[in-house]
Amino acid sequence: MTPVADRLQLAANEPVTIVSPRSSYLGKSTASPIQDNSLTFSQRLLETLQRVNECFLHSHEDLYGHVLDTIRQELQSPLGIFGYINDDGDLVCPSLTPEVWNQCQMDNKRIVFRVNELGGVLHQVIFEKETVLANDPIPTPSGHVPITRFLGTPILFDDRLIGVIFLANKAEDYTPEDGQFLEHVAKYIGPILESRLRAEREKRQRLEYERQLESQSRLLARRNRQLEYLGKITELGEAGASVEEILTVTARMLTDIFSDSPGACSRIVFRGKVYDSGVFEETEHKIAGAIFVENEYVGGVELCCPIELLRNDDFATHRLFVSEFAERLSSILTRKKMYEDLTAYRQQIEMVLEVTQTGLSVSDEAGHVIYIDPWRRKIYGEPGGKTITEYFGYACSNSSDCAACEALRTTRRVSREAVLPKEGHRSVLTTAIPFHGPDGKWYVSEITIDLTERKRWEDRLVHMQRLEAVNYLAEGLAHELNTPLQYLESNLCFLSELWNEFRQLLENEKWDLQNTESNWTLSPKLKQYLIELIKDKVNSEVSHAFAQSRDGVARMANIVRTLRELAQLQGTELRMCDLHQTIEAAIDVSRYHWSRITTVATDFDLNLPVVPLAQAEFGQVIINILQHIRQTMEQQGMSEKSPGRVTISTRRVDNQWVEVRFSHNAYAFTEQLRKSIFEPFYSPKSPTELADNHLAFVRRVIVQTHHGTVELQPGEPDGSVLVIRLPVTWKQACPDRSPNEHHTGEHVSRMAVG
Repeated sequence: MTPVADRLQLAANEPVTIVSPRSSYLGKSTASPIQDNSLTFSQRLLETLQRVNECFLHSHEDLYGHVLDTIRQELQSPLGIFGYINDDGDLVCPSLTPEVWNQCQMDNKRIVFRVNELGGVLHQVIFEKETVLANDPIPTPSGHVPITRFLGTPILFDDRLIGVIFLANKAEDYTPEDGQFLEHVAKYIGPILESRLRAEREKRQRLEYERQLESQSRLLARRNRQLEYLGKITELGEAGASVEEILTVTARMLTDIFSDSPGACSRIVFRGKVYDSGVFEETEHKIAGAIFVENEYVGGVELCCPIELLRNDDFATHRLFVSEFAERLSSILTRKKMYEDLTAYRQQIEMVLEVTQTGLSVSDEAGHVIYIDPWRRKIYGEPGGKTITEYFGYACSNSSDCAACEALRTTRRVSREAVLPKEGHRSVLTTAIPFHGPDGKWYVSEITIDLTERKRWEDRLVHMQRLEAVNYLAEGLAHELNTPLQYLESNLCFLSELWNEFRQLLENEKWDLQNTESNWTLSPKLKQYLIELIKDKVNSEVSHAFAQSRDGVARMANIVRTLRELAQLQGTELRMCDLHQTIEAAIDVSRYHWSRITTVATDFDLNLPVVPLAQAEFGQVIINILQHIRQTMEQQGMSEKSPGRVTISTRRVDNQWVEVRFSHNAYAFTEQLRKSIFEPFYSPKSPTELADNHLAFVRRVIVQTHHGTVELQPGEPDGSVLVIRLPVTWKQACPDRSPNEHHTGEHVSRMAVG
């Protein structure tokens, strides 16, 4: 208990004798007569009131103490209390004798008391609002300063208790004049104290209003910053800033928003990476909001702040703003991702359109072009509000021929083939599709598909159909020619033998022809003819004629046999075949095409085993390679006078692979050539010129059908080597075949070869 408490709780529960100036004297003390040389009562009171007035006028920090000291000195009281009633109805005792506070040994010393806790003389002064005088010792709690005499009076204003004055332990008894004196002082102090309490109350209210206004101003300024930065974040996202830039700037902005709160800092955690303002310090007090991108949790916004922000009544507002901040950031990042995805999709679509030379345009219902793909924009330029006919010019000079114009007019899908002069006179299929836009207006999208490749494949299909017909014809012709050639070969053999026998006979009967006495009756002309036949020159010419005829028939038979073997277009089944026989057959069939440009030599490994081959397709591979080399040599200016050189060699690499090598001097090896020579439309003339490439077929057949490899390697200084590598075993050539299929196929193949 404080010293004030010592004096207020003098006798909370014990009755005492009380003398009021307004009542009869009940105590033991007797009033002292007023001395003639002392000041009169009025003079003492006036002087005291003047000193009290001076205290109120000039004392600021310890006003109550100065007033109390003035009263104590006048009434010769060593102990005293001057207190007031606060707005809560409690007794506040800001002034008391310092010795009381130091001497008091109570545990709960304090200077503010609830009035209903006070009893005894204090209770009577406060609740009965009258002066109490007691000259007998007052019972006090343990540890309290002893009270031998007591004088207390209330301070009233408009009959309302606003304060009290307590005095104690005067050396002599308190007199009624002391009580009357103290009552006059209290009555004088009442209006002054009320005025001061009102001024302090108004000051506190003013300070509270100022604090509230400052707080509201600070919150309003903070809210303005919040709205301003929310707008800046939105502008940052709309300006196309990267995700890194958005998160870095946003983390700094969040700290700036709460810059008026010392110690506030923030950070953003996004996909495991931390973005902060550079002065982040983890605290136990935190407000956080989650960040979602397309309903996926990706991180959060964290505001570490002093405890004041959490205790403030506006904590809910701060928490709501952090959530709003996180939602705004989520919205921006979601739109950013959607925009990036759409941009990526658009780039992919436009790349596909450009690679496939497919055109895409969108026009409004008035026929104005509002979108054109980048590839066609390079050709026709920017639309600039032009109509379809104005933009595409000659390609759409007649609106009746324009698919887009027709689709807009009929609101139906329209497809037409056309030739575009500005695009190299390429053939296209234009499909115009009308549709309703979000604004309710009609639009038309025009898709232009390049038909150049389709036309090329159509031509190739026709060509293949012709080749198929030729193959059927060749197969039938070879079959029909086979028997006459056998007849012819047999007859030539017969005639050659007959000639030899006839000439031998003439040789033996030579003397009869020259003997005039012979019994032969021959005409001179016939006799001379027979003599001529016997001559060596005639015999040589006839024998040579028979030999040439038999050689020609043999070559024709070989060609017919080769035609029968290579005319099997459906022969894609792998069989164990003689590789050399297939190569020689292909050389014989294609000899007419390359014989005037180059020479073809062979260097075969005679110990090479049979290998799994699709004989017809592999034969076409050899023909295509020779055709490719011939075309290149022809472009290099080679001819019969200065022919090229081609050497076809075979060898076994190991137990699993054999190689067929085509060494030639048609062109030199380069790394770029190695990468592009097997492309479907690679042209040896120019890398940008499209042409049917014979080697594309070669790679497809060797890799897909035979499970082998084909590549270009360096050769002699002015040439290169095309190397085909084929598997030796059936398991390598047919990795998906079962063992039973393997053995059955090999058996049938060997029977066919045999």
